[in-house]
Amino acid sequence: MKKLIILLALANIFMFGCHEADNPLVPEINSIDSSQNIQQPNWITLPKSDNMSIEKNFASHRKINGKRGGEIRLKTEYEGGIHGKVKIDAKIKFPKKAFYGQTDITLLIDSQNGLTTFYPHMQFNKDAEYNLKIEGLDLSNVDPRNIDFVYQAPDGSIEKVKYDKIKVDIKKGYIEVQKAKLRHFSRYGFVN
Repeated sequence: MKKLIILLALANIFMFGCHEADNPLVPEINSIDSSQNIQQPNWITLPKSDNMSIEKNFASHRKINGKRGGEIRLKTEYEGGIHGKVKIDAKIKFPKKAFYGQTDITLLIDSQNGLTTFYPHMQFNKDAEYNLKIEGLDLSNVDPRNIDFVYQAPDGSIEKVKYDKIKVDIKKGYIEVQKAKLRHFSRYGFVN
């Protein structure tokens, strides 16, 4: 009988005494650390296509030898938006000795928010240069003085990227970043 009481007491302790929210090793879902004050960036989004019923990704893929350098280019367009057509022209250039070995690299731009993601995630010995031009956007609610090109970390925080120039034409729906310096692969995009 003593053993049964001890077993019941231990079961109660485990059932009622070990709640996940009280466990310091289990992170609370949907909790935000207010000390970091992370908020979602206001991405410059791409217009929906009249012909695409679901989100689509635009991609280009190439094997790059890090010792020799090289480039990957993605040029595409689709029907949609207030200007009738959206055009995307992206190019990443790797200098000689940017990384070691040969790597299959993918440049991917999603059709929803225009974010560029590169795979695989990697660091470089020398910065890669990224140029991205998008035409056919609705920029009527955008302040061109507040547009920037940023990196978004896995934790949701953003970091400004160094670049030579950003060009914006509100009337033509045109935005471009020239020679953005990428130290590593991750997710990049325009914010307002």
